[in-house]
Amino acid sequence: MPVAYIDKLVDQGKGSRADLEKKWDKAKKLAADQGHSEEYDYIVGIFKKMIGESHLKSFKQFINMLEDGEPTTSVSSGGVDNPDPKKLFNKVVKRKKKKELIDG
Repeated sequence: MPVAYIDKLVDQGKGSRADLEKKWDKAKKLAADQGHSEEYDYIVGIFKKMIGESHLKSFKQFINMLEDGEPTTSVSSGGVDNPDPKKLFNKVVKRKKKKELIDG
C-alpha cells in the first residue's frame, strides 16, 4: 500500500485511513481477478476510480464493466490511460446486446 499517497488523500479529506486502506485492498483484489496483480499502475487506476479521481462517471459503472470482462484501462510504461467513459459505456452496452442475441 502506498502509505504516502494514502496520507495525502486523508489530508485532502478523501476518506479515513481505514476506509482508504480497505479500498486499496479491494483494488488489489479486483486487479488480481483481471490478471493484473503485479501491475502497480493498474491497481492505482482502479483505486482512483474508487475514490472519484477518474474519468468514469461512477464506481458502480466501473465495477459493472469489470464484472463483464470489459477492459477499462490501458497500462503502459507511461502509466494508466483511461478511455472516454461514454465510448466505454457504449461499448459495454453493445457487447451485452450482442451476448443477448447469441444466448437467445
